[in-house]
Amino acid sequence: MKIDSGYKAIGFDMDGTLVDTKINYDELNMAEFDTLTSLGVPVKKINVTESTDVAIRQSIEYLRTIGKEYSFDQIEKLINKRAEDIEMRSVFTANCFSGTIELLKRIKSAGYLIGLLTRGQRKYVESVMKKCEIMGYMDAIDAFDDHPVGLQKPNPVAMNFLAQKLGVSVKEILYIGDNVWDYYCARDAGAGFIGVASGRHGRTKWDALDEDVFVVDSVTALIDLFEL
Repeated sequence: MKIDSGYKAIGFDMDGTLVDTKINYDELNMAEFDTLTSLGVPVKKINVTESTDVAIRQSIEYLRTIGKEYSFDQIEKLINKRAEDIEMRSVFTANCFSGTIELLKRIKSAGYLIGLLTRGQRKYVESVMKKCEIMGYMDAIDAFDDHPVGLQKPNPVAMNFLAQKLGVSVKEILYIGDNVWDYYCARDAGAGFIGVASGRHGRTKWDALDEDVFVVDSVTALIDLFEL
């Protein structure tokens, strides 16, 4: 594979792509549910099949019936804070995958911008990147809590946010990620995409998703794509 000459920026997911992290995803996925129940919303009133914004609005309506007043922003911040606390516990065990720094250096030397689009909370993201010494390679970062709930990956608008911060069009971004959400976000926004099998999905899920998706074992395999 050769890098299309139309790309001006290389975008990355973080966890499972550039960095090997040990987040408790089971606990993280329960952050919304646990926050709402802690406020007094009964389990049976929380529809886990609904989107987060719908769940928050339904919870606000219920809480009003029992004399508790919360705004959407207040509850959203509480959910994000719970998620951030869970993520922050994994900062000290985070490490770059082999080849990450070499790849970032090669991309910079080849004249591309580098951006990060992640579902991680900003405090966590910046802490990990500083710990792994890759913060300085980033021209733009778009984190989960930079925008209102519902506008994060896999919503394709998230890729537009990254493009705006980088000063390029979405079609000028080649995005690299380890998760199907990364793929859907890039595809639906019109960005290019490369999958890596270093995260939770591995090869099997990628093959089941779309056999035409270009997938490599890890970022190390991408180094030679960027000629100096």
